Amino acid sequence: MKARMLKPICILLFISMLWTAITVNAKTESNPLSESFGMEEREYFAKYNTLVTLKGVFGTSDFHFNVDKNWDVKAVTLFLHITQSQLIDPDFMSTMAISLNGEPVYSLKLTEYMTNPSVIELNLDVRKIKKGINSIKVQVYRRISSKPCTDDVSNANWLNIHEHSGVKIVYTDRKPSLKISQFPYPFYKVQQERNLDTAIVLPDHPNETELACALEMASYLGKHAGVNDILFDTVLLSSVSGNYNKNVIFISTFQNMPFELLAHLPKDTDLSNGAALKLIPSPYGSDRVMLLVTAENDSDLIRAVKLLGNESLVSQIDTDYYYLDQTVDILTKDEPQEPSLTFSQLGYHGIYVSGMFRQKADMALKIPKNRIIDENTTITIHFRYSENLDFDRSLFTIYINDVPSGSKKLRIENASDDRLTITIPKEARKGNYLNLRFAFDLEIKDAWCTFRQDEMPWAYIIEDSSIYLSTQQNTVNLFESFPNPFIRDNQWNNTVFVFPQDFHSYDLRLAGIVAAMIGRELKSNHGTVTAVYDFTKQDLFMASNLIVIGSPQRQEIIRINNDHLFYQYEPDFQYFVSNEKIELLPEYSKDLVSFQLIDSPYNIKTAMLILTAPDESKLQNHIEALFQPSEFSKLIGDGALIDNGDTIINHRFKKDTLERPEFWPQNEYNIRTFAVVFGLSMFMILLTLILFIRKKRNYAVM
Repeated sequence: MKARMLKPICILLFISMLWTAITVNAKTESNPLSESFGMEEREYFAKYNTLVTLKGVFGTSDFHFNVDKNWDVKAVTLFLHITQSQLIDPDFMSTMAISLNGEPVYSLKLTEYMTNPSVIELNLDVRKIKKGINSIKVQVYRRISSKPCTDDVSNANWLNIHEHSGVKIVYTDRKPSLKISQFPYPFYKVQQERNLDTAIVLPDHPNETELACALEMASYLGKHAGVNDILFDTVLLSSVSGNYNKNVIFISTFQNMPFELLAHLPKDTDLSNGAALKLIPSPYGSDRVMLLVTAENDSDLIRAVKLLGNESLVSQIDTDYYYLDQTVDILTKDEPQEPSLTFSQLGYHGIYVSGMFRQKADMALKIPKNRIIDENTTITIHFRYSENLDFDRSLFTIYINDVPSGSKKLRIENASDDRLTITIPKEARKGNYLNLRFAFDLEIKDAWCTFRQDEMPWAYIIEDSSIYLSTQQNTVNLFESFPNPFIRDNQWNNTVFVFPQDFHSYDLRLAGIVAAMIGRELKSNHGTVTAVYDFTKQDLFMASNLIVIGSPQRQEIIRINNDHLFYQYEPDFQYFVSNEKIELLPEYSKDLVSFQLIDSPYNIKTAMLILTAPDESKLQNHIEALFQPSEFSKLIGDGALIDNGDTIINHRFKKDTLERPEFWPQNEYNIRTFAVVFGLSMFMILLTLILFIRKKRNYAVM
């Protein structure tokens, strides 16, 4: 009897254990990363970066900071490093009010911070912090005298908020969900550190397509990093073993992919006419993930990488596996750049200022590095303002790149609908940024002799204000306009990376750093980037911009084009020789590194970037250091030498293309006509004179 009862009990226990195992396994598959993932607290500090000076009785300053969507925010602290006038009146209530996202959160007495400098530290309520852009508004009311008129005209009433002020955010990373739609997270994460815990990995003997795909992927990481400095590994698979505690993007043709990684793909996967993307827990590091990108055909592998450059499509892949067939259009839908852009199209939905005296607001517009602004660019500002102004003294002024560019007197009859259109002056058309500052001088009659701030004047710039952007192609390639011409109109511009035939892993790493720097200008996944080992591909070189990294001993393309370099090597390629810009001693120049942006010797309409040194070991540190947004501006011109002391010697060898005078296009026909008529007239006069002299001689002979 007991044996009979024992048998069904054992069966039930077995079924129960099997079900438990299946359930646990299912949970592991759906949520493979440990529960402790991302529990390590990180800090990010968003700085002011510029000195803000508030003058007079009333002053306002706005500061914005970004909270990444993948952060779980634990604490936010505002730090204001201030100095202020020592003449503050202790008998009056001088105050500072702080608002977060439009809501007042804190007020304090300025007389309690009279030590210069002082630090105001304020913990902000994390419940009031939102994902994306947050704003801090600082408003001050300060008096240095019991006589209001003295306060209003005195230059001694001021408060500085210093550039190292800002917001410290304590957060933990959100646990990855193993969905491709989260890309580029966790491979790119907004963080304070320069080094990403990410690696782009290739098979040990990559073909040229795999190399090109790795570089395009590196450019996408640079695109997401924007102005942030980043470093990451771009390495071969043999460098990845054991506890390689990084997130990995492994790019490989199907033939070169290790069997243990192929096993993660569905068994019925057919890659003869498509590509596969699979997101898995990394086999090399705990709490890390690996993205597999593979295809049998080179063209399909390129398409798979370009897919990851299309944020709209990627956001729709809410699974850990995606098969990309050849019918899917993976290219971004790039809208043509309209010459006229409204402020709302630029992300500014109205600009509001209030308060007496001078009130300012700023906005910025970035221009592609391959374009330069010409004389036809205009700005039209549509605005309105309060009717309680002293219209004899109220004014609106526009500054462009810190150059006063236009102004208009405010009038009561235009208060509800006013406009100002200006053409950007020549001296303000510099660089690839338009920094616009709108300054309103909002004066009220007799207000400067009162203590009250009632009925504050205001002004509002309407979002249908616009910029008519007229640009020309930048034809002179300089470091100041880099990554032009390798990026043109926000996409790769027929760029070829030339690798040495004795390829090393660090060649790939350095090329990845350069590609990431170039990628910061990307918006489109159109365009091509190529990698080659064969330096003899003349047809390809004729149609492409070239990037060459390495020593002349390993890069034959440098040796055969030595005569075209700004800084040429001596015949044995052991050191740089002197040129028209600099005298060099052999002992000194053998330790130099040179960055050169020359016209390509294969096609003068394309460019060739050469990063080279007699001693190749010296290249890596300088490329890592200088090919970052915070440092690249140290390179000026089209040639640079860097010595052992990290001193940068900049030169410019190429000349600007001669510009025709501004009147030439309008008067070209008249000037040419005049030149022809004048030439014919002179010819007729000269011919008549010759005939007259001959005739006179004939008479003399007779």
